[in-house]
Amino acid sequence: MPKAIPSVSGELPVHGELLVTLRWATGHLREVYGSRLKHLILFGSQARGDAIPESDVDVLVVLAGPVTSIEEAERTSRVAIRAAAYRDTALSIIHMSEEEYADERRPLVQSVREEGIDLLEAFPPGSPPSKIPTPIERPAQDPTRDEPGGEA
Repeated sequence: MPKAIPSVSGELPVHGELLVTLRWATGHLREVYGSRLKHLILFGSQARGDAIPESDVDVLVVLAGPVTSIEEAERTSRVAIRAAAYRDTALSIIHMSEEEYADERRPLVQSVREEGIDLLEAFPPGSPPSKIPTPIERPAQDPTRDEPGGEA
């Protein structure tokens, strides 16, 4: 089972904008899947706390019922695209059925169970929502800075 996280106050190995993005993505994936969403697990380098700035964000979506990868990718593509466009975050979303997730012989399942963090527990329903800004809402870039968000 993924690690249970009672709250996000200092317990997730991510922070800042990535934390905001994960909270936002969790809320939107809850809306997309409703009660069909059983687990939403952060795994890989971000969950281990050894990510580098260029690391993607690996997320496993565990669903009740049959899972067809292409159909699920279409359902979640808007979340991934908005995270990339507005937060410069590459979400790598993998979809799996509860039955597949129960098969502990799968290397991916073993890895996720060992290092994963269930974002549904980290961001319970009703937790403060996060909003990814639209292009109009993004702050204007300071022309004195060398790069977005960087120091002059």
